[in-house]
Amino acid sequence: NTSFICTTAITQSLKTRWERATFSFLKEAGLGDNASDQTVVTAAAEITRVLNKWFDMLVEMHSKSDRFYHTLVHLEEMFCYMDILLQQPVNSDGTARHPGNNDQSDDEDCCYGPMIIALAIFFHDAVYNPKSSTNEEDSAELYRTFSSELSSVV
Repeated sequence: NTSFICTTAITQSLKTRWERATFSFLKEAGLGDNASDQTVVTAAAEITRVLNKWFDMLVEMHSKSDRFYHTLVHLEEMFCYMDILLQQPVNSDGTARHPGNNDQSDDEDCCYGPMIIALAIFFHDAVYNPKSSTNEEDSAELYRTFSSELSSVV
């Protein structure tokens, strides 16, 4: 079934993006690749459990049959736009850098920008009720719930 194969490929791609975006939480907690102490390993496992639970929940929400626009395909499209935008040179104020403009301002090397954008993509309109006018606000609240749960284990 072509539809199943496409959905599986998109889900795998999104999972990779989710892991890239959320790996910084493990690093922030000192739980990166070299974790070996049992306490650290246990903490990393709990953070990973929370992150996997939320990824699965977001995939389920974006896969509901009543969605026609904010779907897994839409998320993948948004990530393609993000990739294009992140390749464009910009100044720290977000304006395009023109050839010959060597303004190397303060925020340019910040590694959190792509993570923040990725999380915004995953959570934007994750909550969808066609009869509601508060989907965006409800999705923001969903992110706050995610953030709070993650903070409790980091």
